[in-house]
Amino acid sequence: MQIDNDILEQIQLGNEAERDQIARQILAETEQFLADTRGNQQDTEQRVNSLFKAADYAPDDPFTPPDTIPGYDEATYQALKQQAVEQSRALEVGELVAKNYIVTERIEGHYADAALIQAQTQVKYQNIANEGLKLQQAIQVGELITAKTEGILIETQTQGVKNLTARKLLEIEAERGNALIEGAALEVQGIRAANNSRLIASSNDFDSLKSAAPTVSV
Repeated sequence: MQIDNDILEQIQLGNEAERDQIARQILAETEQFLADTRGNQQDTEQRVNSLFKAADYAPDDPFTPPDTIPGYDEATYQALKQQAVEQSRALEVGELVAKNYIVTERIEGHYADAALIQAQTQVKYQNIANEGLKLQQAIQVGELITAKTEGILIETQTQGVKNLTARKLLEIEAERGNALIEGAALEVQGIRAANNSRLIASSNDFDSLKSAAPTVSV
């Protein structure tokens, strides 16, 4: 009995406990194999002993038929011969039936192989379909991420425009306020200038009246 190379490799690689266990297993399998072999030998010997043996039909005298071989009359001979021929035909038919059955077993094996290949092909198709679904999901996730990113960019840009618009409005309001303040200052300066002009005019009129008045002697 030849030990498998894989078992030898396991024995070499395993630890001491594992090697002992594997060795015991090999011994048990070897003993079982030897027991089965002895049993087969005994069965073979029994079958051989039950077969036809020429010694059982050997004549005691070369010129005298042995008693172990029966003698047939013509009618028995023809009947048994006919029976043997019929049995031969039956065996021939049985052999053909057995051969046909072997062919059917081979055909079934081919169909089994075809079914296995078909199942493997279906598994491959299913794997391809699953990969397609994964790819489609990945594309959808990518599109969703892109859409969200674009939305964030648009929202950011919109917020930027809003912030810019708000800053412009504040600047315009500030400029408007400055213009109003400057206008008010100019208006005050104008009023002051007008008042100064009136004061100067009034002073001039007073001086003119004073110089034109007659002098009174005491």
